[in-house]
Amino acid sequence: KSTPRAPEVMMNICRQVIARLMRMTSPPAHAKSRQTGFAVIPLDPEVDSTEFCRRFEGELATFGPTLHLSRDVLADRLGTPGIADIDEGAPENIRLTTWIEENEQSHSFMVYQADDPGSAWTRRCLKMADRILLIARPTADPTPRNFEKELLLGANRITPAAQILVLLHPDDGDLPQGTRDWLRDRPLERHFHIRSHRDDDFARLARLLTGNGVGVVLG
Repeated sequence: KSTPRAPEVMMNICRQVIARLMRMTSPPAHAKSRQTGFAVIPLDPEVDSTEFCRRFEGELATFGPTLHLSRDVLADRLGTPGIADIDEGAPENIRLTTWIEENEQSHSFMVYQADDPGSAWTRRCLKMADRILLIARPTADPTPRNFEKELLLGANRITPAAQILVLLHPDDGDLPQGTRDWLRDRPLERHFHIRSHRDDDFARLARLLTGNGVGVVLG
């Protein structure tokens, strides 16, 4: 006697297939309006990545619907503690992947907040991102971390996403120093210095990373 298939599993598979087909068959004219994902990776344990993501999300929302996802947010939204770290081969991965993809379709920007460098969630963040924001205090050790060497450098890179360094300064800090040490040995697309609690600095970061920077031409 055969065991009937769980209908909710089949529905999740169907939704996932439909979402992928929609993306594959979208006309080229829509390319400019595609969703952009930012993975935020702390290089410094003293950095408050949740606060950074909250501020960054708020400024990105100026340019389009934005969603900030973290391990805790996913557990709350999907009602399943630990679902962010589910193995890609597990049945629950279908529900997680489908939920994320559905939200990518309805948002212009996604902010994926990574945490433990060795976690499955951090690896998932890296794979989903179009751009990776590496955040740290300028006074921290600038040497590339072990997880960078494992996942983001050379032939070991698990993603072609552009890497961007963001150094977070105190609001009343001195002029940036030692930046060259941070740039060495990292394949960075660009880097930024911002003050940790200045809305205008986060606004500038969001403008430049979304192609909405303001320029002045003098003739």
